[in-house]
Amino acid sequence: MDLALESGATRSPVALGFVARLYLHGVRSLNIHVDYNRAVQLLQASVNGGNNDFAMLLGDCYFRGRGVPRDFQEAIRLYRLAAVDKEGGEAEFKIAEVYREGVGQGGIDDLEAATHFRIACEKGYPQAFARLGDCYTTGTGVKQDKTQAESLYRSGAQKGDCLCQQKLGWLLMKKSDGTRKSMAEAISWFRKGAEQGDEICQYRLGVAQLNEDQRNQDEKEAVR
Repeated sequence: MDLALESGATRSPVALGFVARLYLHGVRSLNIHVDYNRAVQLLQASVNGGNNDFAMLLGDCYFRGRGVPRDFQEAIRLYRLAAVDKEGGEAEFKIAEVYREGVGQGGIDDLEAATHFRIACEKGYPQAFARLGDCYTTGTGVKQDKTQAESLYRSGAQKGDCLCQQKLGWLLMKKSDGTRKSMAEAISWFRKGAEQGDEICQYRLGVAQLNEDQRNQDEKEAVR
């Protein structure tokens, strides 16, 4: 790492944050190797310098234990700090993930996780819809409500989230009535996810199309 790069960033909290990103991921062309310890030092300096744009990245380090011991409370504090200066959807999602995984002393808290997934949904963060939909599917942190789960999956799918497209398609495919309308819609959502490269959607699209082809063949034979 060229020391001039770091020294030139020392007076700028924003620049410190960008240099920290380089250490988090490594850049072969600059001969920068992944160094979580140094990344945390720079991110901490950036946040302490009043730049909350990188608080979420620092929170990720505490959440995952990269360059620092895993710390449930510090991760949440930093995510909350990030939510102040941003729209907050992603930060709320990450707070929910901490509660869902039960990092640190706090332990798993399904109620808090569902609460923050809901806030993230209200702020329009696409990935939160799948998580909150799962909560309603299983009754985790909320009262079980599969109709609400489907509604959430649909909202996320409409925002382009592959996981929601996958889950909505699967629900429609498994509907007890097995109508052509529900199967056609399932195929449509699987196709949208498949076009984005989602492997499960690609697989389920193939299965759904095979099922439809078989049904069409059976119907033709029944008419004979």
